[in-house]
Amino acid sequence: MMGKFLLVLGVAVFGLPTWVYCSSLELPESARYSCPSPLPHLTSHSSLTPDSLRPLLRLPIAARHAAADHLGNTYIVTESNVLEKYAPDGRFLVRYSSNRLGQIASLDVSNPLKVLVWYADFRSAVLLDRSLTVLGEINLIDLGYPDVRTVAAASDGNLWLYDEVNFRLLKITPEGEKRAESQSLNLLDYTPRQPTTLREQDNRVWLTDAVAGLGVFDAFGQFERAQRLSQPVTDVQIIENQVIYLSDSSIVAERWPLPQRTEILLPAALRPLPKWLGLRRLFVRREDELEVYGW
Repeated sequence: MMGKFLLVLGVAVFGLPTWVYCSSLELPESARYSCPSPLPHLTSHSSLTPDSLRPLLRLPIAARHAAADHLGNTYIVTESNVLEKYAPDGRFLVRYSSNRLGQIASLDVSNPLKVLVWYADFRSAVLLDRSLTVLGEINLIDLGYPDVRTVAAASDGNLWLYDEVNFRLLKITPEGEKRAESQSLNLLDYTPRQPTTLREQDNRVWLTDAVAGLGVFDAFGQFERAQRLSQPVTDVQIIENQVIYLSDSSIVAERWPLPQRTEILLPAALRPLPKWLGLRRLFVRREDELEVYGW
């Protein structure tokens, strides 16, 4: 009987765990294999070792930033300011290129059907569909929000932003109408003054600040709590109420509300290299290549 399966090929690279490449082929049923689960759950009870970090792909690209969606697609901002999308098996899919608004500052790929590209210098967010075709553009200066450093896509199609003038978290429509608004955060113990990352996940909004730490808000933008992490961070991923971030030597997961901490140690060879976190992915730039790891 013939059946489609995932072929696993391993190649030892840099003394790290085996690189895994998967492709669909038609072979006899008796010859089937399977790749490691692409999105395993990371829990506070997991027994994690350096081998928990699994190399997946190596792409010949000089990356400036990278992200991953929940389908396993990889999005790369190149040194030439081009956004490229790759399939889970490393196949190139599509690209988007525009220098009209300056450098791409960040990506929000929480919805693969509506990718948000943030151009911080011009306070503009460009929305792209799954083929990276432009759906629309939101200019926050035109909407009356000139002092915004970070934004996030809302699950209802609107936009989250932190207004640094009024110290408020806002959700607005693409036309600028308010849909949610926090209390004035300068009246609370948590007052972001150097916001770095904004994300909506698990019916909450998560805001990181280089000094104030992590702020958590409900789906209506109301402040719930502040969380001091073990060290200052500029980017986080949220998976099942776990705050995941990079330290100097490991990937750290801190569970809320329980004070539990889990770590995946990074191989020593990776620690000094430029790195970014994606959804259950670690991206490492090594000269003119991008290495993609899963855990």
